[in-house]
Amino acid sequence: SLCDLEFRRVLFRSVCLWRRSKLMGLLSEDQLLAMAPQGLVTMLFTDIQDSTHLWEQMPQEMAYALDVHNDVMRAAIREFRGYEVSTSGDSFFVVFQDCKDAFD
Repeated sequence: SLCDLEFRRVLFRSVCLWRRSKLMGLLSEDQLLAMAPQGLVTMLFTDIQDSTHLWEQMPQEMAYALDVHNDVMRAAIREFRGYEVSTSGDSFFVVFQDCKDAFD
């Protein structure tokens, strides 16, 4: 329904604002909102396959690999005009204004 869609849009924008405010600190709410994609967006969720097992087997190597993974992901997000909504462990939640950017 239209109300359901509006609720999701407001919730999504709230999460984006919260995440950006945590990352950037000094920007106003209007500035943060201007950075978030508007309207119909493409969502991307990532996760490293079998990472729990890898962490158990080789924690030092995984700590280094996760740092590299996060650097590569954030560089790609910037390059393809993505917007990092959140991360948790080795997972990313990213949105793109243009679906083509998500697939490039």
